[in-house]
Amino acid sequence: MQYFTQQIAPDILRVAVGTAGPTIWESYVVPAEKHAGAWEAHDTLPPELVMYCRTIGEHGAMFLADPKMRFYGLGQQQEGTLEYHGRALTLKHSNTTIAMPLVLTNRGYGLYWDCAGRVQVDFTRPDFFSLDNPDGNPTDFYLLRGESLLRQLQLYWELTGSAALLPRYTFGFWQSKMRYTSQEELLQVARTYRQKGYPLDILVIDFYHWTEMGDFQFDPQAWPDPEAMFRQLCDMNVQTMVSIWPYFSEKSKHFQELEQRCGFVHDDAGRALHV
Repeated sequence: MQYFTQQIAPDILRVAVGTAGPTIWESYVVPAEKHAGAWEAHDTLPPELVMYCRTIGEHGAMFLADPKMRFYGLGQQQEGTLEYHGRALTLKHSNTTIAMPLVLTNRGYGLYWDCAGRVQVDFTRPDFFSLDNPDGNPTDFYLLRGESLLRQLQLYWELTGSAALLPRYTFGFWQSKMRYTSQEELLQVARTYRQKGYPLDILVIDFYHWTEMGDFQFDPQAWPDPEAMFRQLCDMNVQTMVSIWPYFSEKSKHFQELEQRCGFVHDDAGRALHV
């Protein structure tokens, strides 16, 4: 096993571990890597990592810590806390949870853990914390050296690139509830806002507006003329957002075709995964 490092920018160091060499990571390129240095191979833990790392393995790493070290980030979790000292959790996407393997600390550095699978993070020990890939993905992470949380976040932005500015109306008021049951109900909500002079910029059409999950079309019984509805909303200066759920019921008109084209994620037995 060898360690590989690549200086992406003065304060960004990429670290990878494996036996096949850095070529296995070459297809994963982020914007900042256009001006990156060459990969360097090491037979032992690279000296620039000694002050941060306890051990680095093929599928995880342990980082030095102390009782007063604090941890932030990790995306949109449902832990009810801003800071994760003393906690352990698995990063994975689910309803209301958005996993982001970015850890910011009060010790002058942050970590962006580059992994497409689940990531287990453990901040419960007093002298070290760990990140592991339970699905067997190789260790691949970026060390973001910044004294403040803001600087660490800026380095992450430099690493991944800037997002396009959203339209102005997206910074206004969004109206949503669990679901609207019909076209007329949605229109009446918009009319009421305008009649009462309340600000409204976006109405969200959430789940069960479809015929079957995966059909990606409005149920004509409840939503008989979506185009006319959108025109009326536009005349009231109200934008809409339709929540698309990327799941396919076996009753969906697209299910059989996707199954035949191997369009689904399958388990070890070759069956389409159900959630």
